Amino acid sequence: MRASAYRANALPITFPSVRVRAVTILFVALVAPALCRAADPPRREIVVDQAEVRVAGVHGQKVKRLLVLSLTGSTEPVTIALHAMNLRAAEGDDAEPALAFVPADPPRLTLHPGRPGEVLLTFDLTSLDHGEYKSKLQVLIGEDVVKELPMTIKVRHALQWPLTVLLSGVLLGVGISWYRSRGQTRDQICSRLDDLEVLAADTTIQQEFRDAIAARIADTQTAMKSGTDPAEALKSLDQGEAIALRWSRNRSEWEELFNYIKTLRTELQQFPASSKTVDMVLESIRDAGRKVPLQDTPDTLRVNLNGWRVQVERFRVTLAAVNRFDLRRREAPPRIASAFEGK
Repeated sequence: MRASAYRANALPITFPSVRVRAVTILFVALVAPALCRAADPPRREIVVDQAEVRVAGVHGQKVKRLLVLSLTGSTEPVTIALHAMNLRAAEGDDAEPALAFVPADPPRLTLHPGRPGEVLLTFDLTSLDHGEYKSKLQVLIGEDVVKELPMTIKVRHALQWPLTVLLSGVLLGVGISWYRSRGQTRDQICSRLDDLEVLAADTTIQQEFRDAIAARIADTQTAMKSGTDPAEALKSLDQGEAIALRWSRNRSEWEELFNYIKTLRTELQQFPASSKTVDMVLESIRDAGRKVPLQDTPDTLRVNLNGWRVQVERFRVTLAAVNRFDLRRREAPPRIASAFEGK
């Protein structure tokens, strides 16, 4: 009877609905892991700005790379160091790291939370042959390796043979082109100029021709020193060679005419120095001497000499007549002489 009375007075038992149970399970699934993680201590980590260190350079060169590192998951500063493992070439041979990896600058770096630090890496490629090398760069805190970065080093020759051959061919072509346009012409001018200088110093050539050749030599040298277009030098050179050719082509005739000029000058010295006729003939001879090297043949000089010869002969005849008349006047009796003087 008591049991029946207890069951009659007991409160009814109610269970949560399906919706409430689902919300509760979802809440526990989302919040519980976060609470667990919050309870775990923070995990210290070194972050590098590069996923891989890549170096490329010429054999014998020193290449520098800058790494930026930062510290996360820690409230205390830490001191790190960098260490490079052995290099492994494509052929599989190892190389000592000290031969290529120069100790970092600074060798040890203290990282503070929230403040990045910089490390300058130097790679000396002097001891490495051309090729590609693989290695790893380790970040150490004390003796512990906390991070490893893959590292690739590529070394090439200072000048590749194909490039060297191509560059040599280009330079050779430029040199040949310059020589053909300037150098060859200059060499030819110098060679021809030497020949002209020999002719200008040849005492067997008439002085008037030698003087004309020397003047063209001076013009050629002036044009060459100016560094302008060699056309002017070639022009003066051609003129000098043309003068030498005129002399050699009619040498015997020129020598005969100039010997006659010497004879004529000797004869003119016998006449009074104050004679205008003598002065006129001597001036004409000097002027002809300056023009002779520009004349193709001796014909013009021969015609001029004939004319001067006629003038000298007329002057000789006239002077002789005057002298005879003066002699007769001085030898005549006084009365006849006074008559002459009166006239």
